[in-house]
Amino acid sequence: MRLSDTLREVYLNLSRRKLRTFLTVLGIAIGSLTVTIVISLASGLRGFIQLQTSALADPRIMQVFAGKSLPIDAVLSGTLGRLGRPPREIKPDSGILNPGAFNLRFFTKDEVERIKKIPHVTRVSPGTMVFVNSIQLEGDRRKFEVICIPEGEGFNMELASGSGLTRDSGYEVILAQQYLQSFGISDLQMVIGKNVLLEVGRCPLAIGGQNSRFVLGDTTKKIFTAKVVGLARPTLLSTAVFLSEKLAVDIARFFLSDEELHTPDRYGLVVNVVADNEKNVRAIKKEIENFGMSAISVEERLGFLRTIFSVVEIGLSIFGAIALFVAGIGIANTLIMSIYERRREIGVMKALGATNAQVRFLFACEALIIGFAGGVAGFCVAALIGSIGNALARATIAKYWGDCSFFAFPWYLPLGIIIFCSLVGLLAGVYPASRAAKLDPIEALRSQ
Repeated sequence: MRLSDTLREVYLNLSRRKLRTFLTVLGIAIGSLTVTIVISLASGLRGFIQLQTSALADPRIMQVFAGKSLPIDAVLSGTLGRLGRPPREIKPDSGILNPGAFNLRFFTKDEVERIKKIPHVTRVSPGTMVFVNSIQLEGDRRKFEVICIPEGEGFNMELASGSGLTRDSGYEVILAQQYLQSFGISDLQMVIGKNVLLEVGRCPLAIGGQNSRFVLGDTTKKIFTAKVVGLARPTLLSTAVFLSEKLAVDIARFFLSDEELHTPDRYGLVVNVVADNEKNVRAIKKEIENFGMSAISVEERLGFLRTIFSVVEIGLSIFGAIALFVAGIGIANTLIMSIYERRREIGVMKALGATNAQVRFLFACEALIIGFAGGVAGFCVAALIGSIGNALARATIAKYWGDCSFFAFPWYLPLGIIIFCSLVGLLAGVYPASRAAKLDPIEALRSQ
């Protein structure tokens, strides 16, 4: 039997049972669709997180705390729900609070010098802890939540409008673009040059030996007025306000009730450490931890996003694998039923000289073509769903995150999915093909 004859026979056999063939192909297509969506979503999310991390963080910069506990962990625990969306208005009963109490202590001069001597450290500078209760546009009584990021703390930004901050900047800020919606302003240029009011509450320190502890009690507040000089392009940090160095230092000094902090003689509670290369950050961090201190990079602050999306990716992958396994069982069932229905046909073929290998090859080709057709159909539908999903995401939940794609289809994905589904079909057809080849031609011809 020639290959052309085999393929023609396969086509006739599949076309004679259109509904059964369609349902079997549909089962593979659903599995293909699921697997394609999982891979494209994982690829898209991975690219999205990488883009956000590279856009937001300078991987060479670390913040170092003199104690072993990291207050940044407490801050991060409540930020997930605020990613990407416009800042919320703060009302008396809104429940939006600043971080509570952290166990911290001041750096000594000797500790700072030890850090400076670590290999591959290029710069060590005083860091500022800036906690602001709220932000409001001058002339607007509404207050909004805010995360203030001092200049030089390791976060990058791309300007959408206005100018950047310099070391000579006075009380100046750059707002996340999402604040425009909260303020009710549609034109980017309308907010440039306006003033914002930053409300800061004083938090006194109770000092005991090497340890210092933030305690609540002093209700003194101060309003810092700053000029908006720019707007940052939308990112996940939708409540971010970038502060000039002078503004950040003055806020931190008021917050800690110490006008001498953040100088070469009094570094304060935080030290910014810059590595010469991203590859050396881990070694520097390990050395700092050996000193009994804690260090965290800006990229690590965003690392919890990767963890969340990894869990989602694993769950979807399991679901896709189950769907494809069920589809494979469907192919095997279809072909086994086909053997019982075509016993006489198989008997005639073998009586006319068809070998066991040729009969086995015929049924294997049917399974392979079913898998191939299901893979193609599933990928095409997945590509359509992915395109629609990206469009809907940009118009809804991701409208404030800039240009992003949650579903990505790398060049190897269609080829890989089609080959994979074809192999699933082929493997599912191995047993039915072997059974068909083993049929006795005399017994097959006697069957009704």
